[in-house]
Amino acid sequence: MFKTLALIIPIFLVSTLSVQADNDGYVFSSGNSVLHDGSGDCVYTNFWDPQDAIAGCDAVVSEVESKPVEFAAVEPAAPKPPITRQVTLDAKTHFDFDKATLKPAGREALDSIIASLGNLNELLEISIAGHADRIGDASYNQQLALERAMTVRDYLSQRGSVDPNLLKVVSMGEDDPLVSCEGIRGQPLIDCLEPNRRAEVTIKAIEVE
Repeated sequence: MFKTLALIIPIFLVSTLSVQADNDGYVFSSGNSVLHDGSGDCVYTNFWDPQDAIAGCDAVVSEVESKPVEFAAVEPAAPKPPITRQVTLDAKTHFDFDKATLKPAGREALDSIIASLGNLNELLEISIAGHADRIGDASYNQQLALERAMTVRDYLSQRGSVDPNLLKVVSMGEDDPLVSCEGIRGQPLIDCLEPNRRAEVTIKAIEVE
């Protein structure tokens, strides 16, 4: 009988598994290793609980640890679409007939535009389209419309913190009229065509949420 114990005890002590010593569900050696019996099984205490299970002693834990962890795919947030806002500077309040000079009301309107830029996350572009009426030569009106657009561009560039590279100008000339005023001549025609003498400012940007 004593020989049998002598054979079992060395095997009992040699076959070990290192774990935390505060786990009271197993019998540990002095080196904080789980002891194994002669069959290679871990030696449990009466205090063992499933929460004490460790890899190498309990098949369930081994399977869980060997299974790769799967994480649910996170969809990236959709980018916020840019907004487009248009402001029209018309001849009646902002430009004189046959002129490209801004009147006080025109400057006030552009100051309002500049102030509104503070509500934007990112300014993408400001396009300025100049327009003229149909009175006079078409090529002259093309140039006049361009000058109106450039006047607006220069004001925004000089008075506001706007990158000049984001300011785009285009001349529409006599194209895209708002009114036609057919059958009218002289001063009444000039007055009637006022809405066509304008500059349109279109702001494309991303707004603050």
